[in-house]
Amino acid sequence: MERTEFEYEIKQHIATLTEDEGAEYQKQLNIVSWKGAKPSLELRLWRITAEGQRPLKGLTLSADEAGRLYNALDVWKGQFYEEKSVTLSHTVDIKKRGENNE
Repeated sequence: MERTEFEYEIKQHIATLTEDEGAEYQKQLNIVSWKGAKPSLELRLWRITAEGQRPLKGLTLSADEAGRLYNALDVWKGQFYEEKSVTLSHTVDIKKRGENNE
């Protein structure tokens, strides 16, 4: 089975989301142009080899969709940290009660 070559250009690398930088597969956030088309924001899995990188499955976002995702993550982040601080406060209270009982 013949492999299809992909014509693309990474215009801007924004972030590598994979924690292990030496991993064979990495999730990256990039601005990419496919076949010379208008560049778009992409969250994509890339296979990293000695010969280079190969695009795998990914998600392409328009500027409007990227803005909505940004806002949704900002809301989620606020909720996430609120939940963490409640858990941390609860943990601290338990430790204080334990210390008072000794």
